Amino acid sequence: MNCNYKTIKSLNKNEREKLKKEISKWNKEFLGEEANRLRNIMVNNFFKIFCISLNETLGLGKSRIEKVFDYQQELIRKLGKDYDEWYLIDKNCKRILGEETYYKYFTDAPFKM
Repeated sequence: MNCNYKTIKSLNKNEREKLKKEISKWNKEFLGEEANRLRNIMVNNFFKIFCISLNETLGLGKSRIEKVFDYQQELIRKLGKDYDEWYLIDKNCKRILGEETYYKYFTDAPFKM
């Protein structure tokens, strides 16, 4: 059997560095995709809980819950990655809830990535 594969030990320094960079690139791609997949699962589950909460605590039905979700999606699209606007959202949320209640539910820095 004729095999053209090399062992890691048989690679020279430049080849090892090239292989290391390639593996690192693959890892970053995989981890990025996996992080996005897990983030989507978490967000979807949060919104399912939010949907049930709106229904059971406020009696909102399908059409009103859809209005909430549609408005939320509109805000997200409008704001994009404009961090100044996101901080205004944070400020307004504090105003609506009051600082004590706000910090009861939101302990992280706003939109810190």
